Amino acid sequence: MTWKIRCEDIVTTKPGVKKRSGSKQSLIRPSLASSCPSDALSIADMNRHVFVRNGYYKGMIVAIKTINKSRVDITRSLLLELKKMKDLQHEHIVRFVGCCIDP
Repeated sequence: MTWKIRCEDIVTTKPGVKKRSGSKQSLIRPSLASSCPSDALSIADMNRHVFVRNGYYKGMIVAIKTINKSRVDITRSLLLELKKMKDLQHEHIVRFVGCCIDP
């Protein structure tokens, strides 16, 4: 199960860097957004902002999406879908690294 990630393997702040907070305006500007080590990235698109929680997994920056489900049934079809997402690689598609299923 190469898609399965332990939650404790994801670091929400860069090791050795003190966490700073930025204003929404500084997160909007691409030159500042890439250097701001906050826990949210902003994608600005015509007055619409999407903030994504991020972290570090094995040295690479990853987006963290929380799904509020009390129970997840790991069926064969779900396992096949996770494998397909893990194997999919394209320059215009965000790469699926894995998911945490720990409570």
